Amino acid sequence: MSRSAGTHTADPCPRCYVQAVREGTPLPAPGSDRIDAVGYTCDRCAHTWSRPVVIY
Repeated sequence: MSRSAGTHTADPCPRCYVQAVREGTPLPAPGSDRIDAVGYTCDRCAHTWSRPVVIY
């Protein structure tokens, strides 16, 4: 389960499994000002991944 709060996540890296609080980068939807995902980068292995933004 993701432990996300805004653009921060405490999830482990999907590649090296190092857990850290990471600040993400908002990723806008193509052709829109709406943010539909947040991108993260692992400081240890430089792996990048994204998580969709869920609006409740």
